[in-house]
Amino acid sequence: MNSADEDKNTTLWFFKAGLAYFAVTLILGLLMITGKGYSIFGPQGAKAAHVHAGLLGFVTNIIIGAMYQIVPTLTGTKLYGGRLPAKQFYLFNLGVLGLFLTQLNLTAGLRIGFQILFGTTIFLASILFAVIVFKTIGESKSKIKPVTIPFFQAAIIFLLAGEVLGLLTAAFPRFFSHLLLAKTGHAHLGTLGFITMTIFGAEYQMFPMLSLRKLKSEQWAKINFWTFTVGVVGFFIGLMLIRAEASLIEQRIVSLLLTFFVAILLFSILLFLSNMLITLKGAELSKLDISVKYLAAGHLFLLIAIAIGSAMAVFYHLGLIDWMIRSGLAGSGLSIYGLIWTHAHLALIGFVSLTIIGAMYHLTPMLVWMEKFGPKLGKEEVPNIQDLFSQGVARLILWASVIGLFGILIGSLYAVTGLLRASAYIIAAAYGLFILAMYWIMK
Repeated sequence: MNSADEDKNTTLWFFKAGLAYFAVTLILGLLMITGKGYSIFGPQGAKAAHVHAGLLGFVTNIIIGAMYQIVPTLTGTKLYGGRLPAKQFYLFNLGVLGLFLTQLNLTAGLRIGFQILFGTTIFLASILFAVIVFKTIGESKSKIKPVTIPFFQAAIIFLLAGEVLGLLTAAFPRFFSHLLLAKTGHAHLGTLGFITMTIFGAEYQMFPMLSLRKLKSEQWAKINFWTFTVGVVGFFIGLMLIRAEASLIEQRIVSLLLTFFVAILLFSILLFLSNMLITLKGAELSKLDISVKYLAAGHLFLLIAIAIGSAMAVFYHLGLIDWMIRSGLAGSGLSIYGLIWTHAHLALIGFVSLTIIGAMYHLTPMLVWMEKFGPKLGKEEVPNIQDLFSQGVARLILWASVIGLFGILIGSLYAVTGLLRASAYIIAAAYGLFILAMYWIMK
């Protein structure tokens, strides 16, 4: 394979790596929900490895690969760097694999040292990613910047900031022990700042295109960008101001600050969802592209996740959680930790995963078709892009995922362990089938 072919396939390399980590994440998640993962790898090792395999291995690999395809398309330029994206692929995945194995198997001093080593490797690869994307954007000669581009640029900045904070908390645990929510800040820079910002930007391009509709309002999209950016920055600052030795007055000020920026984030998310919903108004749902159906399902679980997050914040600050449990209104198993778990999993395996699956059902067949059949077009009979995968299987995965996610919602909120485990198995089976479907397309 020459360098030109290598560069052409870089996006698919990231997709294949991301899908492999998705499979690992599902397996480890099932082991954890049955308790076996904790007994084999320990509570901290299993949890940390599970989270980073999902967010770095699966989600970030897919996002990088997608950006390497979307950004040159939107800017009308060639992806910057020649073979640099391929080298960035190897460096990034070396770091992710090393971090995953470190968190899964090592303890004490060795674990800290290797986490810093492989975390630094990931950070260097992310800097290369930033250079490639920003240089590609900078080489565009178009005076009109698509609304998607600022979302991608901000997302990459949040990615780098989150990785720096992750390295600092690993290197200086004593210092950050006084900042009670530093790890929460690190997590939200990644999930809100990088992942959600990327999804918003990508959907502003993909959702109208795939639904054959015009975006309701680009102005709303610009407002969404600025309010979400301000909300993420403010929310992060508020989290970092929560200290173990804070006075009562300081606690109240920080609480008000967090409430203010959470309100901005909620407004921004609802504005995004409204823009997407109104864009789809009048469309025949049965005729929508399968990718759009996945994106719409993702919107539903984003809405549920933010509703739970908002309720959780209100109940927590008003001291209503204990009252709800005593009164029996929400089931004896309800706790603030259960709400956090439900909120996080509906956001990640609901909103984020369904969105990625929907995007991949568009991008993967298109890229494979362009590589295998594009040169043959006009010379011999070639299949349609839609012929490269089964619509029936895609619909089955979607419905199974939605059913499983609602089972997760009910089972976790009401502490129905049997329902929770059964729903986890349904989701794992559905997402496992998706992984096989994507590899079949790329074979």
